[in-house]
Amino acid sequence: MKRLLVGFLLFFIVCQPCGAEEITINMSPVSAGGFPSITFNATIVYKGKPVRNLTWKNFELMEDKHRITEFSIEIKRDPITVGMVIDSSGSVKDFMNEIKKGAGLFVKSLKENDRGLLIEFSDNVILSQKSTFDKSLLLTAVKDLRSGGATRLYDAIYRGLEELGGKKTYLVVFTDGRDVERLGDTKQFSDRTVAQILSLAKRKQVPIYAIGVGKDIDSDILKKLAKDTGGSFFKTLDPSKIANIYRHLSVLLNYQYYFRYNTPNLARNGKWRTVKLREKKSRKGDTGRYRVGEQTPTAGPPGTSGSTTPGGPTGLTGSRGPQEPIGPTGPLGPQGPLGPTSLPDPAIPTPPDPPDPTIPTPPEPPDPVIPTPPDPPDPVIPTPPDLVIPNPRTGPQGPIGPQGPLGPQEPLGPQEPLGPQEPIGPDWDDGNQDDQDGDFLDDEDLPDFDNLFEDNEEDQDDDW
Repeated sequence: MKRLLVGFLLFFIVCQPCGAEEITINMSPVSAGGFPSITFNATIVYKGKPVRNLTWKNFELMEDKHRITEFSIEIKRDPITVGMVIDSSGSVKDFMNEIKKGAGLFVKSLKENDRGLLIEFSDNVILSQKSTFDKSLLLTAVKDLRSGGATRLYDAIYRGLEELGGKKTYLVVFTDGRDVERLGDTKQFSDRTVAQILSLAKRKQVPIYAIGVGKDIDSDILKKLAKDTGGSFFKTLDPSKIANIYRHLSVLLNYQYYFRYNTPNLARNGKWRTVKLREKKSRKGDTGRYRVGEQTPTAGPPGTSGSTTPGGPTGLTGSRGPQEPIGPTGPLGPQGPLGPTSLPDPAIPTPPDPPDPTIPTPPEPPDPVIPTPPDPPDPVIPTPPDLVIPNPRTGPQGPIGPQGPLGPQEPLGPQEPLGPQEPIGPDWDDGNQDDQDGDFLDDEDLPDFDNLFEDNEEDQDDDW
């Protein structure tokens, strides 16, 4: 029996796709706005990096018990709205410039039709910039961040969810600590709870992307907020990697697969339908839901569908049955006060119209002659000498010189490096293989997904 158990375990381990545990698939909320056409976005990530070059052949798609065999897939992203929640407590003072750098570069990565808002928190939760298309307003709000105070984390996340609405919305949370008033406290500082956050995020279908920096973060809570809402969690011990994490997150939100198919269920009964997406080789997937139409009302006693039989209430589409009290002998019958026995109206002769009076038209007076004064002579305006404007590219004091407002000392300046020259620090060295600590590969180093696994036969199980 023992040998049999050991053999079964070895078979189970060997047969698992290599590297499958490093694959994550996240679906956006499913949209039925073009019903019967159903659409949704999905991100496919390997070791924290978006996977490229996938086609419809790599996926299986189901709606309830129906296998969808015809669907399209392409790299496409609709305009999004992103809420940025940033910790500005006193503990971030030493690396506030790194926070501004990363958040500023994330704002610059947003596209023209994207919207963004900024919430900062410490002792209080402040909406620094409401939702806007104007990236310059967001950059100004980031630049004005100041540190000081405690960490009201949960209230800030909840406020961010309240400010978001509609489809294609995301919440990006940055913190370096726990929800406490003072370091070392065990009592929660916020009024809102994690359960309330998750309830609101699921109701609004907003994924939470959490970034944690340092040793004082609550990794379990941040990971739960991200995982349970369809987002991702990133952490690092090195504040210099904050910008790299924000950069990676912008790539993740921009590199999405757009799925579209026609539903086999054309009913508009308001019932929830489940959509399942799965990658064939890794067997990893995600689930979404949608519904069309109003929820079908609960059936009542006889008469709810227009019945006129006694016992049930008046129906929805037949409110006047034969038992209605208005009969043919009602007050407006032929014997009413306007019947044929009424007296005719007396004939009153109409007098002829009097002739219109003739009013003589007086002759029009002649137009007065107004003499035109001569035009005054044009004034003589002396021509000033030509101005000599120095070339700002060659002048040492030009407006784009090294002391200009966009110089390298500005924390949000375009010269801030984000390329592959970002320093790559050590891992957590805590023995956990699932840590995402900001040590991200460059895009060109990302392996093709098709070469990650051995070829497996297509799964024929409709139930997955």
